[in-house]
Amino acid sequence: MNTPCKIVTCLVVCLALGLVLFGCGASESFQFTLLFDDMGGLKRGDPVLYKDTEIGHVKAVALKRRPEGGGGMAHVTVGIRQPYSDLLYHQMDFTIKGREPPGKDKQILVQDTRQGQHANPRRIAAGDYVIGSRPFLPGALGKVRDLVQNVESWLAQAEGETRDLMKRASQALEGEMSRHDIDKLIDKLEKQAEKAADNIAEQLKELAARLKNK
Repeated sequence: MNTPCKIVTCLVVCLALGLVLFGCGASESFQFTLLFDDMGGLKRGDPVLYKDTEIGHVKAVALKRRPEGGGGMAHVTVGIRQPYSDLLYHQMDFTIKGREPPGKDKQILVQDTRQGQHANPRRIAAGDYVIGSRPFLPGALGKVRDLVQNVESWLAQAEGETRDLMKRASQALEGEMSRHDIDKLIDKLEKQAEKAADNIAEQLKELAARLKNK
């Protein structure tokens, strides 16, 4: 093969590879973060399934420790194919399950079991924090109360409005607030998170995610 042909062939191969790589990245470009009590054996590359269809994969897994040393949360970033992005809501179940046949490999199953209980489910947006199913075990509400108290203590020097925001978040989590008021509270929490230091911002986002799940 002469030199010009080699050059053309190399260019074609590089272009094809570039298109493949670009397609793979774009196909799962809709990303958000699932919050679990622990890693659950998940690792990068594990699949996300919805109604037996593979709709995406785990992109990253990290355990975020609490600043006060009281445990932490597993942050699982998932990438979803764009055609499925409009089907996902905060009220869905995101559960870590073993694959078949039984083994060490894991997957995330997305199920609609909660949708019937919510007339207006909240759609997941890119970059959102979303509560996984595992935190909803016995004692989960106690963990949430501790989280609220921790955020309150970190913001003890803040304006009274911020402290009131934390108290109302606790009330909302215990079911003492209308859906309309909860939505307004979520917006305020997310605005506070934009201005807060990184460690506090994560806790505020977690509170907002728990409220969106209600």
